[in-house]
Amino acid sequence: MEVKLLDERAGVYEESNTMSKIIGELRLGDEFTLGKAVKTGGTEWVAATMSDGAKGYVLGNIKVYSIREVFLHQKNVNILKAPALDAKVKMICKKGDKFTLSNLVTVGGIDWVEVRVESGEVGFIPAETRIKDITSDQMFKEKDYKAFMVGIFLIGGLIGIPFTYGIGGGIGYFESLPWSFVSCMVFLIAFRRNGTISWGRAVPAIIGVMLLAKAYTGGSGKTSFAAGGVFGFLLVIVCGYAGIGIDRLLNRKEQQ
Repeated sequence: MEVKLLDERAGVYEESNTMSKIIGELRLGDEFTLGKAVKTGGTEWVAATMSDGAKGYVLGNIKVYSIREVFLHQKNVNILKAPALDAKVKMICKKGDKFTLSNLVTVGGIDWVEVRVESGEVGFIPAETRIKDITSDQMFKEKDYKAFMVGIFLIGGLIGIPFTYGIGGGIGYFESLPWSFVSCMVFLIAFRRNGTISWGRAVPAIIGVMLLAKAYTGGSGKTSFAAGGVFGFLLVIVCGYAGIGIDRLLNRKEQQ
């Protein structure tokens, strides 16, 4: 977990006890990574990796702020240039917009959160702004996006969908392939690289494929299909996860 130190300073110890060597010192605002928590002699410690790659342990009672990507979960919010009510508005974010929470600042008794939007601009929003963690909607991690899509198109597009909707629906294997890949395209359009679904893209894509299939059948008299519904969604998702699993197995073999 990526965090930013809120205390003035914190020592990083070589081992999880205060008698071990101090290998570094963190200062207010420093960013670092927290790992697994351990307990030694009744004291809680947390594994920490500093920005230079040095690894050690910090006391579990230090104050940190979790750096994380979120979605705006209210109608809109003004991104201000400074943590003040009368500060200039840099931009306006709307519901569903993504940004990164990077720090907590208190000015005049009011809590503000420093944010970084996708363009790289940095500003401040009130701490009570309604947000939603991206991880709560993630179906896979960003690093697995390519493997997930490969699984959808190769496993789902060539095997899962043709045999289920094609041959199972009385259509020949090769005749079903175009519609199989059209169905896969819906998932390519709908999924963001971070593993979340953009319903603003997904719904039009689903409607478009359904209309296309209907128009084709009506014009040619031939059977068509779109892999939809709960079953179709689950089938394609399973194929995507299979792609991730195969990718991890291959990477593990390469590392051995």
